[in-house]
Amino acid sequence: MGLLGNPSSTQSAIIVPKPGFPNQYLIFTVTGFGSVGLNYSLVDMTLDGGLGDVVVAEKNIQMYLGVGENVCAVSHASGNKFWVLSHVQNSADVVAFEVSSAGVNLIPVISNTVEIIEARVGSTKGSPDGNYVAYASQVNSQGNIKLMEFDNSTGQITSTLAWSSMTVTGPYGAEFSSNSEILYISDGWGATSNSIAQYDISLYDLPTIIASEFVVAQGVSVGQIQLGPDEKIYLSTWNLFASLSVQDSFLHRINEPNILGVGCDFEPNAVYLEGRVARMGLPPFISSLFSVSFQSRQFCYLDSTYFSLDTAGVDSVIWNFGDPASGLQNTSTLFSPSHYFSDSGSFNVTLIAYSDTLTDTISQSIFIYPRQTLNLGPDTLLCEGEVLELNIQQDYSTYLWSDSSTADSLIIDSSAIVSVTLFGVCDTLQDTISVRFDKSVPIDLGPDTTFCEGSTIELDADVTV
Repeated sequence: MGLLGNPSSTQSAIIVPKPGFPNQYLIFTVTGFGSVGLNYSLVDMTLDGGLGDVVVAEKNIQMYLGVGENVCAVSHASGNKFWVLSHVQNSADVVAFEVSSAGVNLIPVISNTVEIIEARVGSTKGSPDGNYVAYASQVNSQGNIKLMEFDNSTGQITSTLAWSSMTVTGPYGAEFSSNSEILYISDGWGATSNSIAQYDISLYDLPTIIASEFVVAQGVSVGQIQLGPDEKIYLSTWNLFASLSVQDSFLHRINEPNILGVGCDFEPNAVYLEGRVARMGLPPFISSLFSVSFQSRQFCYLDSTYFSLDTAGVDSVIWNFGDPASGLQNTSTLFSPSHYFSDSGSFNVTLIAYSDTLTDTISQSIFIYPRQTLNLGPDTLLCEGEVLELNIQQDYSTYLWSDSSTADSLIIDSSAIVSVTLFGVCDTLQDTISVRFDKSVPIDLGPDTTFCEGSTIELDADVTV
């Protein structure tokens, strides 16, 4: 109780794990209109019988007076620290505090961004790659947007671009796409259009950025926008100037925020909050997403399948191959394991990766293909007028017969040496068969005959072989 955030603050608080201490978390708070500045409190989850509690000696520790209602956290270039940043009110300054296993360094890195801004109401966000910091400032319904290059090894803002939007008249929320190439800005209270704008920042060139403005939606909401762990962007839906309604119990969503223009796929009222209302706020997260992916190769039954991942920043991993029939071999803690699947078919492989206090889980379905077989049978002798069908149909295969046909079967009605090549996902096989047809042999025993008992008759079939 008694932490110094405020329910009216744009970004009242952000939680950062304390590096090297898996049970400890730092809560950074800013209050409404910056009245008591930026503060932090330490939570130890081993206290209060495992329920967690604030450490009394590190509660509401003042870090900097005069910041606005904004705070964000970005991973340090070292991979085992964080930066916590806030824009100072009525100033061009941005302060960055280093958070390490030693705790919070209360001596900030201060950057003069040249562009003075009121910076009371509005959001600060870092890009997932840690190279940019954006700020959306709402000033008397005429807003300012700042995009700043950030050195996440030193904590310094190294350059600044600033502009105003005629579409987003009261900038309030700011967020980056997960690839850090697109910036989204939303309106806040007092805005006239309730819009969301998209900017291409991939070139970090002000005229290009301004010219790239795309209106994602208008008249939809006011408030905060936030990139989720699923790399989609969520937006609050509350209409400040209307009574609460059922619609206010939803979040809008941008499903493909890495795509410019209409392809970003804005979906209104995408997430139902079961009667609760986000109003203008959404909880901010550490901007630098810890996200892993893995690759796999060789997908044939009776062969081992190999897995690999980019291990940068990854401390440890757990693999589950979705193959319980393989027993103890179904899991692995190797960075680049192989697995011998117990059967062909579809398997859901899950990777859990750990980086200090961060965790990411990814699942991917892979298909193990059956092995191909080919056997045309023994050489065959048939009678003239008969036919032989050779059928070699198998899944995941194509065929080439000696007569250049490519069907999965062949009808043979004359003597020939027949060969076929089967091209499968796992195997290329070939077989040959000799098929011979003989003419029918005529047999004539003469007409039906009656003769006396005790007599004999000679039958001549008149067969020539």
